[in-house]
Amino acid sequence: MAHITTIRGEVSELTASCLLMTELGWEVSRPLVPETYDLLGRDPNTGKYYRVQVKTVRRRHDRENQPVVYATNSKGEAYMPDDVDYILGVEGAIAYLFNCRGKKEYWLNEENTDASATKYMLLGA
Repeated sequence: MAHITTIRGEVSELTASCLLMTELGWEVSRPLVPETYDLLGRDPNTGKYYRVQVKTVRRRHDRENQPVVYATNSKGEAYMPDDVDYILGVEGAIAYLFNCRGKKEYWLNEENTDASATKYMLLGA
């Protein structure tokens, strides 16, 4: 059986794919071989492709339970804008889309997510 973190990551990627298709109208693909990004989204209106790295949102109990997206690779390095266009943090049926800015952590202020990220909610959730 797969490890729980592998399962959680896969569920986040599937949720992200659904949100990109239903909320943005993008075509979504996954690379056949390991890449820096998890998903490749294409805007059918412009034809432009976007590389999306999907991460599961975590809650920091030492910071009043504020949500944070840890945007690092397996080496602990931040994803860079040359490699990834967006960081998409998924928490259940909700996702937060950030422009990749080469940061290791993307913090959310739940009272003002518009200032830091675009919030999307899965249809029917």
